[in-house]
Amino acid sequence: MNESASDNDSPAPGQRLAALLALASVWLTTAGHTACFREMDAARGWVTTDGYSLHSGYLFAIACGLAITWANMPLRQPARLMRYGLALLAIGSFINGLLLQAPFTLLVASRMIAGLGGGMVLAAAPIAGRAAGSRWFAWAGILLPSVGILIIAKVADLYREHGWDGAFLFEGTLALAALLILVIWGHEHGASGWPVVPVWFPLLVGFLGCLWYAISYGQLQGWWEDRRSTLAMSGGVVFLALLVSTLILSPTVLPVSAWPTLVIAGFAGFVQYFNVSDMGVYGGGLLDLGMVDRSLLIWPISIGAGTAAMLAIVFKANRWLTVIGLVAIALGMGLAHNRTMDWPFWAALNQAQFNWFAAPGLWELAPARFLMGLGASLTLIGLQQATLAHPGDEVTRRQLLTFFQFVGGGISIGVLTLCTTRGYQNEYSFVAERGYIQPEVYREYGGILKNHLHSQGFASPEAGARSMLHNSVVYESNNMVFATIYGAFRIWAYTFAGLMVVWWGWNWSRPQPA
Repeated sequence: MNESASDNDSPAPGQRLAALLALASVWLTTAGHTACFREMDAARGWVTTDGYSLHSGYLFAIACGLAITWANMPLRQPARLMRYGLALLAIGSFINGLLLQAPFTLLVASRMIAGLGGGMVLAAAPIAGRAAGSRWFAWAGILLPSVGILIIAKVADLYREHGWDGAFLFEGTLALAALLILVIWGHEHGASGWPVVPVWFPLLVGFLGCLWYAISYGQLQGWWEDRRSTLAMSGGVVFLALLVSTLILSPTVLPVSAWPTLVIAGFAGFVQYFNVSDMGVYGGGLLDLGMVDRSLLIWPISIGAGTAAMLAIVFKANRWLTVIGLVAIALGMGLAHNRTMDWPFWAALNQAQFNWFAAPGLWELAPARFLMGLGASLTLIGLQQATLAHPGDEVTRRQLLTFFQFVGGGISIGVLTLCTTRGYQNEYSFVAERGYIQPEVYREYGGILKNHLHSQGFASPEAGARSMLHNSVVYESNNMVFATIYGAFRIWAYTFAGLMVVWWGWNWSRPQPA
């Protein structure tokens, strides 16, 4: 056990409670906060990119918090570090929840402050609670992300109608409660010492900062046509080159055999956070659902994730769960792709104002989204067992799996906003010109609509059919964006599954050192 264990192996009950409450505040914030982003954007007059840039900045900052904490292992005073992290998380949350007229730059900075503190808490809480292997901590990691989206949405809804700021206040209150418990019961002996800041850490922060701006605002600013976007993209390349060079020259660099697992972890994190956040856009923009109803669209992913964790407990986890998980992701994406592609956007009842299901809803997408959550979690669980690195490097590799998971999640938010801006333009231009691009299909849909309206006694069925075909353009183009996304995810998941099988086969065929 490292020096952080203090004098006793068993912490005070209050300290363990504080560690669990601290993890709860971070996981609920991380997993559930996108539930009320639509209301926040509308209240503050933001476009979707503005709101979601707060969350991508938060996820990137969590990765930085994890990295700097791991760089200072073993921790001499983990409870003290956790207090600092909780203070940052509480401050960042309260700024967003209380200062409703604050400038955008301050709000972004406060989310990054909260994320930095959240990363410190995630790394230090199991150590401070002396329960890195405790079932309480394991189940907290399973259940809290699964129910986080529902809890945050319900709290915000109870706070007041469209009470998006209530979510920030709830998250800050949880962090503050954990902090107060630690102040009372979290005393530790020994000198704390000054934190070590490795040379690669400022390069990492610079790279993630440039990446955040480029993926969030590059599209809106015109990529290379805007000086700030150009500076962000150029700076990101420079910082990344310096970061890679520094890590390669480090004596503790991971061997090549470990890096494929980290790339797959980034992809799994990308799938997780993308397919949680996209339902805020889908459920809000297409189905016009409230916070709680939108959270129900996301819940099948959470149920799948919890199911995967339980399966790993019942059945012994091994590296093949990674391949099984990637195949499950591909199957889920394929099912969602087929559902959205086959949806009858042109049908008369899908055009009526009293019909709320103009696009596939909860039950139509639930099986596919369950497979997405199941697959992403099985992938990450299997990667924990994919011991291709030297035994001495396994602790570092497993820590980096979590780091890459959050980085992949942060990137996914930027890609989501890109898909919903540029992707919509592409799909709308195709669907709007379908009468010229696919005249046979257009005439077929028009004939079906005309006959249906005639059978219902419509006064001018031909004119009504033309009107409804025009109205269906918006429905179809929005859903085609998501159909294209699901199709791309399916290809990538099958590709990564095949590459992992080839990689493992190549490693097993190599002669092992004596």
